[in-house]
Amino acid sequence: LMAATSEASETGPHADLIREAFTRVLGRDCDRWLEPLDFHVDNGRHVLRQHFEAITVHHSSINFELDDPEPLVNYLDSGRAPIEAELGSDLPWLDILTTTRTLVSAHIRSHGSLRFSRRSATFVAR
Repeated sequence: LMAATSEASETGPHADLIREAFTRVLGRDCDRWLEPLDFHVDNGRHVLRQHFEAITVHHSSINFELDDPEPLVNYLDSGRAPIEAELGSDLPWLDILTTTRTLVSAHIRSHGSLRFSRRSATFVAR
């Protein structure tokens, strides 16, 4: 018996704003700031079927509505080590955080809040 939980890839307006911050600061398109997960919501069942006979999947989705940029900036900052492993340790990190804060603040002013969902799944394999 094995249980595993994973999230979906980063998509949605929050990811678009982070991607835009990286692109502006680095001066180049930055479609990916983290290596894609090998095991995630969309492929978890397939990956586990190679090793287990029965897989039960429990999907969930969490909706976020931010009226302050700091939770998203803090989330981004918490991923600094894997992001630097992907893009290099010489990133202008404070500039990336500041630009993210600026873009998220502008979005909140324009739309009233930043709304997005995060999908996840728990896989129970036997």
